[in-house]
Amino acid sequence: MAAFENTIAANAPILPFMGLALWLTWANLFTGPPLWFIADSGVDAPISYLFRASRITFVAVAFIVVLAYKKTAPLFSSRSIVIAGGIMVCAGTFAVVAGTGVYQHNDSVLAQAFFLGGAALTGMGTAVFLFRCGELYSCLSPWHILLYALISRLLMGALYFIARGIPVTAMPSFPWLNISGIVFLALLPLAASSLMILPVQKQVIGESNNETSISDFSKRDKHALIRMGVAFFAFALIESMARTTSPSSGGFGFAQDTDVVMLLVMAVCLVSVIAISGIPSLKIERMYLLYTALVIIVVGMVALAPMVGIGNTNWGSVMSFFAKIVSLFLWCILAVVAHRQRTFSIIVFGYGYAMFSLGEIIGLICGAGNILIALPYDMQTFACISAAFIALLVNFLLFSERDLKSLMMGEGASTTPLSGIFEKRTLVETEAREKLPRRFDIIVDKIAEEHGLSPREREIMRLLAMGYTKNAISEKLGVSDNTIRTHSRNVYAKLDVHSRQELMDLIDTAN
Repeated sequence: MAAFENTIAANAPILPFMGLALWLTWANLFTGPPLWFIADSGVDAPISYLFRASRITFVAVAFIVVLAYKKTAPLFSSRSIVIAGGIMVCAGTFAVVAGTGVYQHNDSVLAQAFFLGGAALTGMGTAVFLFRCGELYSCLSPWHILLYALISRLLMGALYFIARGIPVTAMPSFPWLNISGIVFLALLPLAASSLMILPVQKQVIGESNNETSISDFSKRDKHALIRMGVAFFAFALIESMARTTSPSSGGFGFAQDTDVVMLLVMAVCLVSVIAISGIPSLKIERMYLLYTALVIIVVGMVALAPMVGIGNTNWGSVMSFFAKIVSLFLWCILAVVAHRQRTFSIIVFGYGYAMFSLGEIIGLICGAGNILIALPYDMQTFACISAAFIALLVNFLLFSERDLKSLMMGEGASTTPLSGIFEKRTLVETEAREKLPRRFDIIVDKIAEEHGLSPREREIMRLLAMGYTKNAISEKLGVSDNTIRTHSRNVYAKLDVHSRQELMDLIDTAN
């Protein structure tokens, strides 16, 4: 079995990372228009509670895992835990279907227990998926994180339309149930967990984040994470609240995920994949500008919602499209943070997505409660503009454009403490940093001469100490990645250091 899995992974090294696509497909189909219902079947079960129960459970599990990360971190590398996550989601899906069937005949406590209990079980399994996917993606370079995330969205779109095209099959005793639809839906999490346990090939992750040891967060690092989470929460809150005020939403988390929205998302992902794969000169570090623009667009649409009418379905669909693209970059940002900071991915993904999901839940409850619709027009305008302004302020005060640039592809991100990424630098500090390279270069030249480094090794040592990643050094010097890795190993060997941090300490302590 192990040999078979290694063969598959060797021939298709991208497969473990595509578990994300299957997981996202299941989430869209499970909390969107139910795949297992037959149209016009008269089902009146409280389907809108699915999203809430599943996400609330997920948020609770995510926070518990993050708080106990020292004990929980190794769990998500376990094959049995990942498979168990897929089984939980599958079992939860069947429990929801069973609960819906009971509800059709009798609105009892038993029906609600099956229904909400199944949704809660899917939330627990979803947490396993998130942490395992986060662990996988944080092993990738930023370029591969973006590329694989885009491809996963393309595959998700393809699976979505495959699901929409599944023939409807029903049994006489259950005329409302689409048997083929529920089988397809239940198999998705099992397939996702099977992909996630495949061996990850070294040629895909390169040196990964094993170059430096994983350490605990400092108090300042925790504060930085809190600020990032608040920014995600504020954005998700207003976006979800505005999107779910549509009369057709019924409280669904993905109510406006129409075929057109999915096609547009796929088109954007396809164009992006072609761009970053076919244009070597494309600067990946500039992708943070697109994320910033998307946040501004979504927040602006919330502010303008009263002009088109609160609850406008078409407006909600447009917001759904932009929100999906923003969530793509949110995933990439969290993966890059975990990769750059050489830290436990469960802390970054668990806290980041828990805060984002918490904002979605509260926004969904407020939106589905028709709070905005019940207000007079003037109050609607004031409420939307105020919410948009607060969200924009929170995002760009706590999580500014400079922060995003540093997180996604900043040259110093690989060695800068997480707290330092979020801190604003004063003009005096900036000017002081600009004067440092003179003394820095003198020390580097002295160490290089003492240890017999070649001119090329000295240059690479200097760039490593400045915080450049190996990929960035390769691009800057115009040489291959393999050459940079060879020179880096030689530098470490001659200086008798074993990590970038030890190299920096050596330079800091030199006279």
